[in-house]
Amino acid sequence: MSAQYVYLIQEREFIKTSENIFKIGKSKQENNKRINQYPKQSKLLLQIVCDNCDILEKELIISFKNKYNHRKDIGNEYFEGDFEDMIKNFFYIRNNIDDIINYEKIEKEKTQEELNRELLKKENDIKIQEEKKLLLKQEKEFSIQKKELLKELITKQKENEKKQKELIKQAIIKEKQNLKQIENEKKELEKIENEIKKKELQKLENEIKKKELEKIEDEIIKEKLKNEELEKIENDIKKEIEVKYKLDDDTNIVIKNKFIENNLYYQCKRCNYKTNRFSNIVKHINIIKQCNRTEESYNYSNDQILILSLFPYVNKNISIDENQLNHLKNSNDIIKYKDDILLTLCIIDKKRLKICSYCSQQFIKILDLKKHILTHCFYIKLKKENKLENQYNN
Repeated sequence: MSAQYVYLIQEREFIKTSENIFKIGKSKQENNKRINQYPKQSKLLLQIVCDNCDILEKELIISFKNKYNHRKDIGNEYFEGDFEDMIKNFFYIRNNIDDIINYEKIEKEKTQEELNRELLKKENDIKIQEEKKLLLKQEKEFSIQKKELLKELITKQKENEKKQKELIKQAIIKEKQNLKQIENEKKELEKIENEIKKKELQKLENEIKKKELEKIEDEIIKEKLKNEELEKIENDIKKEIEVKYKLDDDTNIVIKNKFIENNLYYQCKRCNYKTNRFSNIVKHINIIKQCNRTEESYNYSNDQILILSLFPYVNKNISIDENQLNHLKNSNDIIKYKDDILLTLCIIDKKRLKICSYCSQQFIKILDLKKHILTHCFYIKLKKENKLENQYNN
């Protein structure tokens, strides 16, 4: 076997121009035959014996591309850089060529493994898609079967319903026929009984004397008189009961009015509607546009009417002094437009603490807390909100 070489050479052109451009080469010729083919005055910097010059040259070109300026404009084997460093790389790659080749093999094997994995994944994906398609087909077929079964069931149900209706009709017809038969039998029995009675009566009439007949007539007259008296008594009792019911209704109305006059009640300041329940006045306020306005109500603003209606009267006197509501005379219906919030605030739980949710002031009585919210805190809060809105709009 002839020896193989790799070499590093600087050609005459680059020596003259003093450029650090060098060429990597390979040779399978003996000794310096390949080197002598270069122009004279070219410098052979390095020549190394190797087993496979083709593989070694490829590895040298790959490493030189990463480290030095690759002069493709001159040729694929030409590089610009420090020749001493290039010589070191020659020896390093020559000495570690086996490891480099093994590393490349490992990387190729890795890439092949990755490709195989990808292929397996693709195959699996394809299988999954095919399985999905099969499942979809099966679902479609199942849905079609379901629909067909449902149709069959519906038709069977309809047929059964028709049969049941027909059976019910037949049963009704039979019952009617039986009833008619029973009625006919009853009529026949009644006829027979009447005939028997007539015959018996005729016998009795023939047997009873005239005197007995007179006595019977007298007894009949007496019974009629008794019945008439009983009817009169019943009518009198009915009249008395009706009068009592009327009196009870009137007394209930009087009791209710007394309760309203002597105890706590609510009064609409717009139409003077009165009630002893807060829920009733709330319902009334919700339809306040429909109530008839009195002449006195024109002396109050809508906000004043709302607050005076929501706070109860006690012992014929209102617990809110009307002077306390003078600040609401020209309030431009600020509270009226928020009456839904106000109504919820007026429902105070007896079990909870009586504290104002706006200023945290505590009270002993629920009426005092209501009065405080209605006349003071609620209006001040709404007024502040309106000011902020006006500032924002401006």
